[in-house]
Amino acid sequence: MNIINNTVAVAAGATVNVLAGDIFQLLRRPSRVRVGVVKQIAGAADLISARFTIGDAIIAEQAQAKTEINAGGGVDVNTDLNIVGVGNTNDSLGLAITNPAGAARTVTFYVLIEPIA
Repeated sequence: MNIINNTVAVAAGATVNVLAGDIFQLLRRPSRVRVGVVKQIAGAADLISARFTIGDAIIAEQAQAKTEINAGGGVDVNTDLNIVGVGNTNDSLGLAITNPAGAARTVTFYVLIEPIA
């Protein structure tokens, strides 16, 4: 099992592929991949979204980030890993986070990679 867990600041109006260059970006074996994305500020105007891909497959498009219940709490692995896909050996993972807001936003993401073969 591999885990990618990080918090990033996404600039206003920007889209960032937060997995680019990560050591676990390429799957080493067939795996189930679960992803959670949470934002650290509430508000309808802050529609932080994520696009998750495995290889050429789009698993989620414009998936809305959840709002943290407790400030600084991060992703709850029991409730927030709501994007799920399956990939093969050497498939590349992509997680592009978009911030349409007028100010930078802090976003936490968690990727759990579970080998299935």
